[in-house]
Amino acid sequence: MLFSSLSNVARISFCSFTLDLNKPMKNFFSPYFPLFFLLAIASCTEKNTESNSSAVTENRDYLVSFEDTITHTFGFKNQQEEVIIPSGKYAFCFTDTLRTYAVVSAPKEGFVAIDPQGHILYQVFPFDNGPDPASDGLFRIIDNHKIGYADVLTGKVVIKPQFSCAFPFENGIAKVSDNCEHKPDGEYTSWVSDQWYYIDKTLQKVEKPK
Repeated sequence: MLFSSLSNVARISFCSFTLDLNKPMKNFFSPYFPLFFLLAIASCTEKNTESNSSAVTENRDYLVSFEDTITHTFGFKNQQEEVIIPSGKYAFCFTDTLRTYAVVSAPKEGFVAIDPQGHILYQVFPFDNGPDPASDGLFRIIDNHKIGYADVLTGKVVIKPQFSCAFPFENGIAKVSDNCEHKPDGEYTSWVSDQWYYIDKTLQKVEKPK
């Protein structure tokens, strides 16, 4: 309920209803007054019900990973325990809750991102025996041996794969190269290039951070 005064006009606003108090007070206590409040309460109740219903629908609109204890593979079920993506396709799920995308380990493709229908969206850059961890809101992805970046919240591609080498974003900037060599360095691989440069999240070249 809101009380307002504008241009010497006092009103009571309740949801979508407004009562003008400048009218004779006898109207305020007229037989229609109870009807006013009943309609106002009904309006608010309807709006709250719609809002709660929408929130419940949104909360139910996701899948949850599960493990097949016999095959030790993973799949996804909805909130009604119905299998949407059968087990057997993924050796491991790195995402427990699938809303827009999930990162899984597939036997042939490696680390990939999938949508709620189980379609592969792209490959995820491998890092230290796992999928690339998010840094500064983005993680690295691969396509045809080129590296790009995707948003960790939505899974949407932010920068299409186009770099031969690309480091994670830090403070809005990433170090990349269009031409680099991959040299073994013990258990790992080092990137060597004399053509490094820096980009921001809009793909604009920027100066090297100090």
